[in-house]
Amino acid sequence: MAEKRGWESAEAARRYLEAVNVSSPKRQEILSLISDLAAAFLPEQPRILDLGAGAGDLTNEILEYRPGAHAWLLDLSEEMVRVSRERFEGNPHIHVLRHDLDEGLPAQVKTQDFDAVVSCFSIHHVRPERRLPLYAGVHRILKPGGLFINGDRFRAESPEIAEWERDNFTKARLSAYQQYSGQQITFEQAKKEQIEREKQMGDRPGTVWQMEADLRQAGFVYVDCIWKYHTMGIVVAVK
Repeated sequence: MAEKRGWESAEAARRYLEAVNVSSPKRQEILSLISDLAAAFLPEQPRILDLGAGAGDLTNEILEYRPGAHAWLLDLSEEMVRVSRERFEGNPHIHVLRHDLDEGLPAQVKTQDFDAVVSCFSIHHVRPERRLPLYAGVHRILKPGGLFINGDRFRAESPEIAEWERDNFTKARLSAYQQYSGQQITFEQAKKEQIEREKQMGDRPGTVWQMEADLRQAGFVYVDCIWKYHTMGIVVAVK
């Protein structure tokens, strides 16, 4: 049997969960901003779809504001799906499915309508040519006025600015890692490890402008970038 790689590897998923806030500085701020936005614009018992939900952290944040929410969580990783199912066990309004977003949306959600579709650090793993069909599918299942909120990795258009942003992101990760582990590592070592990890996990960040163009082509009326920090950002689209 072939060795599982990338997000299909249970070990890779476990390593991510152990140090996610170290490997992704500002992640908690992104989760908080998305859940704050959801609380401001969603009804008391919203229907939510969480794309690439991982261990369910984003859905859990939204539930703090909207405990009566009905949510579907999708993720490619068997380990993430297992953790999410255990986390929300006993809540009949939470459904967790293993699904590859490169294939679009699963049949189970295509016939439903949602107040919001959310995602955090996931869509940059989707193949670029599959993003527009995914966004079109998201647009179809959203209610009029519904929100698509994506907190994700992005790259700058300019290669020089993209390199500068990557270096600053690496420096932030390096500082957090040293505080977390007590180990010393050089910037060049950290940068090399980051590049190798991105290749292994299939990272393919696009630009904010590419996402805006795709979302408008998919039918969204309004598209805004409400937050940006080096290689991370939050884009919101309204149907």
